[in-house]
Amino acid sequence: MGWFTNETLRNKLLEKQAQGVDVKVALYDDGINKKHGVDLSGLPHVKVKGERGGIMHHKFCVIDNQVVITGSYNWSNNAEFRNTENITVERDPGQATKYSVEFRNLNS
Repeated sequence: MGWFTNETLRNKLLEKQAQGVDVKVALYDDGINKKHGVDLSGLPHVKVKGERGGIMHHKFCVIDNQVVITGSYNWSNNAEFRNTENITVERDPGQATKYSVEFRNLNS
């Protein structure tokens, strides 16, 4: 996730993890997340930089390697309450696999 400042979404991830769901987060390592980001100490997470000199601007979630949630929407209060954003839900295992591979690449 580019920016993650939405406590409600963090709490939902913690809830799902408590139910036994394997939750992992990759987060852009920048000043906004350092200053305003949610506390991810209860969740497995990595902080990543952009690879080509820019920012890590991904915004996606993979569920069970079957579903991808993606779009311009960061998991942020601005996205939720101020910005004009888009999000799509793709129920496509092929696409989910591609996003899963990209997530693993962020963690390497």
